Amino acid sequence: MLEAAMELLFLGTGPAEAIPRMGHDDALCRDGMKPHSKSRRLRSAALLRFRETSILLDAGPDIGYQLASHRVQHIDAALLTHAHLDAAGGLRTLADWASTTGRVLPVYTELPTQKRYGTFSGLEYRFVKSGGTAKIGALSTRFLRMRHSLQPGFPTLGFRIGKLAYASDVASIPTQSLKHLQGVRTLVLDAAFWFAQKYRGHLTPDKSIKYAQWLGVEHLVLTQTGHTYPPHAEAERALKAYAREHAPHLKLTLAHDGLRIKQP
Repeated sequence: MLEAAMELLFLGTGPAEAIPRMGHDDALCRDGMKPHSKSRRLRSAALLRFRETSILLDAGPDIGYQLASHRVQHIDAALLTHAHLDAAGGLRTLADWASTTGRVLPVYTELPTQKRYGTFSGLEYRFVKSGGTAKIGALSTRFLRMRHSLQPGFPTLGFRIGKLAYASDVASIPTQSLKHLQGVRTLVLDAAFWFAQKYRGHLTPDKSIKYAQWLGVEHLVLTQTGHTYPPHAEAERALKAYAREHAPHLKLTLAHDGLRIKQP
């Protein structure tokens, strides 16, 4: 009998400001306005499911629509990467959603999140430390420090769950976290800025691919992709061509809203 696989559903794969952007007439935003376009990206969030356990990763301003459009009716816990608006700005909406289920939803995060947003009926903060673990239903999660924000007060986490790791907001990965990522098979990683773009708070695809190669992962999934990218189909072709040349043994996927991946 086959062992059940984890499924990761991408609720949003975009940057701090969703795509398309109001008033923009660039190629990416024009493509994002087309029906069912993969260039249309809400703020980054995902839902991890394994057997009867469902874990929400981040809750930005789009979370109400994201949960409703995918008919999500059950969540065991939410994990927040950091306190920036695009990752935690939907906490009040998430609290309203939780209240309709008649239960209190645990939210695993760090103290700056509570300091910035306050407390909500229906949510229960559970403060975590980088390197620590938590058991949520059938899944064990390790919280890993990521370097991201250029401002103090926004410490950032990534998550390792079994052979899958998720780190949507990353400028670099500290050595200790890299050690904890050894053995990961599927890595979901920030690639917010297109090749040759310079911004200290995020990664570009080539840097993300280097991390994947160093860790020896089988499958790299790029997320948090932003406004410097070309339209999705064009970006996907260029990324796959780059991977064939520079990392031929690596499976590479450019995530889009609604994508589902499985990890045995």
